[in-house]
Amino acid sequence: MWTRRDVLQALAAGAGLAAAPWPLRTALAAEAPDLVLRLTAAPDTVRIRPGGETAVLRYTGRVLQGRSDALRPSSSCLGPTLELRRGERVRIEFRNRLAEPSIVHWHGMIVPESADGHPRFAVGPGGQYVYDFTVKSPAGTYLYHPHPHGRTGAQVYHGLAGLLMEDFGTRRAGSEVALVSREFSGRGMTGMMDGMMGRGGSGGMMGGGMGEMMGGMMGGMMGGMMGGMMGGMMGGMMGGMMGGGMEGMMRGMMGPAQGEALTVAHFTITAGARNTGEPLRLPPAAASPEWRHERHTRLAFRHMRGFLDGRRFAMEDVADDEHLPMGEGTVWTFTNDGGGMAMAHPLHIHGARFRLLERSAGEAPEDLRDGLVDAGFKDTFLVFPGERVRLGVVPSEPGLFLYPATTSSTKTAA
Repeated sequence: MWTRRDVLQALAAGAGLAAAPWPLRTALAAEAPDLVLRLTAAPDTVRIRPGGETAVLRYTGRVLQGRSDALRPSSSCLGPTLELRRGERVRIEFRNRLAEPSIVHWHGMIVPESADGHPRFAVGPGGQYVYDFTVKSPAGTYLYHPHPHGRTGAQVYHGLAGLLMEDFGTRRAGSEVALVSREFSGRGMTGMMDGMMGRGGSGGMMGGGMGEMMGGMMGGMMGGMMGGMMGGMMGGMMGGMMGGGMEGMMRGMMGPAQGEALTVAHFTITAGARNTGEPLRLPPAAASPEWRHERHTRLAFRHMRGFLDGRRFAMEDVADDEHLPMGEGTVWTFTNDGGGMAMAHPLHIHGARFRLLERSAGEAPEDLRDGLVDAGFKDTFLVFPGERVRLGVVPSEPGLFLYPATTSSTKTAA
């Protein structure tokens, strides 16, 4: 039973409407939703490879109100594809049926603070969290996945992820093909090194996969790291030894090398009617804002932990230099020279899009560097060892948001 004082305290604490009980949210909501979805995370088993079922964690969904085409079931172990439209008022009921806390982040989407899936909003087993937001991100393909502190990587690698198409209903059919590739080791969901280092991919204009499925998902290495590593190692060793001696064992442990060619999909192209409509064109480039502010962040990886300016993740604290002015342009420089292990750092800034302004030379294989696409707006980028990357960002949402780097996640308040 919530009193008026309870309501005011919850709102003042920044939890907002999304943290209030369902009847209260319905009464207080400024606008009735156009679309109400239910998304449930729970253990499941799926047949991925011959020889038996694989235990996974999986999202399932239902349309409770509104368009029936807003949710498309997945044909794989991924969650359903959500198809939202610009300007739509959306309410999503997340139900956690896992044995550990979880919360959902809409990767790349611009949503209010209370709807972004910050780890401090994670709900425990049997809990529920309700998202309420108006869709206003640019049309595109996005990713949703869990974001509890220390367990993001483990939950994603066990299957909790799905695609989100924004403005799909207004885009030309067939103009985009979404592919999510996933490699398996033995009968497990990942090889040992995958669990530690993540997998390759970049998000943004003309990019390949979804950015945060790479090293930014290294949370599985922390908060239960040893259990995950040993489980992956033993599963990989057994699968590898059964498949071909020492070489097979090592491949089972390590997985294929980054950049190794993999067959992802086969396409059959048949003759048909040509689409003679207006050809697809990129919108004109917006004028660059005035870059009035600057901030700098130094990356490091020491003692199996990631650091931003020497700091590790703190759930609520925000340093003095972690504030960005809302609606104004900031040049944010990241340098990967903080000492410790030399490794590439992927970073994803929540709650804002940005453009890469400059990338200096760094320690990266030439073919890998040539494959980077830095054009267009981004939500994730990679900083190689010894490299400096300057980006321009203009936050449009106030609140406390994450900017995770490998296992370390600190925050920025706009």
